[in-house]
Amino acid sequence: FPGQCPSRPPPVEVEDEYHYEVNEILNSQVVRGRLQYLVRWKGYGPEDDTWEPRKNLNRAPDKLWDFH
Repeated sequence: FPGQCPSRPPPVEVEDEYHYEVNEILNSQVVRGRLQYLVRWKGYGPEDDTWEPRKNLNRAPDKLWDFH
């Protein structure tokens, strides 16, 4: 409907766990010796981007490959 924000997609259930889908990896940084990635989540805007450690992106190897 005009004027309404589109609803955000719910997390995807995989093996009895819920995961949000990665749309794109935008940047990386090292914090306290650990690599983090700035993630844009599928169906979400820039205000919802988050910094995530590599271990949180195991289900998005293609997105990591595209970034590097």
